[in-house]
Amino acid sequence: FALMDANVKSVTRGKLTVTGSMSLYFVDQALKKKFLNGSETSIEFTLGNGSAKSYTFKLGTVKYTANTRDKQENAISESVEFTALYDGTDLSTIKITRIP
Repeated sequence: FALMDANVKSVTRGKLTVTGSMSLYFVDQALKKKFLNGSETSIEFTLGNGSAKSYTFKLGTVKYTANTRDKQENAISESVEFTALYDGTDLSTIKITRIP
């Protein structure tokens, strides 16, 4: 399937590399500890309102590759970079589920 399209497109086999970054409000040391320890984790999020024509993205196995903190006037944000790895449970690097 093509992203955001319910119709089948030309799908081929191959290797997929998924990397990204996100900025979060700092809550505690959990993400920093995962980064420092090289611990695997997962990331899951939904685009849309969670109902019709929304998409859920699941990165079943993720390693953080960078972690920095930025102090703002009234909050501390955390910037995290990550690489998704092949997940043996989902048999994929990224799993995208369309909510009809």
